[in-house]
Amino acid sequence: MSKIPSQLHNNQQSPEHPIPKFIETECNIKTPPTCVDGRNCGIDGYLKAGQMLGGSLNIIILKAINEGKQIDKEFISKTVAQMKKLEIKVGGHTDDHDHSEGVACGCGFADNIITILQRAQQQKDEIINRIKNVYSNNPTAYDNFFGEDINVSELLSNSLNKIISYNISENVNSTGKQIVEKVNPQYKLKGNHGEQIAFINLKQGKTLNVVTLNNRKKQAFNLDLWMVKNQATKMRLNANIYVMQSLILYVATEIVLVEDKGQMALPLVTNS
Repeated sequence: MSKIPSQLHNNQQSPEHPIPKFIETECNIKTPPTCVDGRNCGIDGYLKAGQMLGGSLNIIILKAINEGKQIDKEFISKTVAQMKKLEIKVGGHTDDHDHSEGVACGCGFADNIITILQRAQQQKDEIINRIKNVYSNNPTAYDNFFGEDINVSELLSNSLNKIISYNISENVNSTGKQIVEKVNPQYKLKGNHGEQIAFINLKQGKTLNVVTLNNRKKQAFNLDLWMVKNQATKMRLNANIYVMQSLILYVATEIVLVEDKGQMALPLVTNS
């Protein structure tokens, strides 16, 4: 399990640094998506970009997992072409740090995809508990989102089993720059991470106003789950499986980027 230290770190809540609220803004699906990252790139239009894990890598990685395919340049290029044919906007990101050596690109999801998948497999019980807590705090919102006839516990189990059965060592051949370079355009995000909360946004057509939060010296992760559902549906994939798997990998990503670095687990909060 990840370490949960007893003291607050500088990206956690304190009287001087309260956890930010979700600030809504309109999302333009014609704007290439970006990552769940709490930073922004300072260019016009970024405010309207939807947020998913690694941007378009969210759907692409899950498609490889569900189809038992290798995560490599060839599969990513092929899936990007399929998405563009369906007029699904594609996007990803790097950052302004020096990544001249190695394969890291500044996208935490792309750079750490192997570790994220390992956490999803190894810490399945913890992840299940966290997602069940999220659901229990907002049962009506999630029942409406998934469909009232859907057994959420069964969906969670089936979605996780697909990830657990995926052979990481055999199938993940590319990370970081190697996979992000196939997803264009790429936003260049600025500065360092300082997320205080992890939002799950269910509201159709809305996203987190990252720019306003950053202007207030605050950061938050945000996963626009409605966008995952829309894109999976348009690609004729099992939308509910892809949505639940996105939640699983979102929690695993938070564990890797926050808790594995010795910081406290961020609260998971739903916007609906």
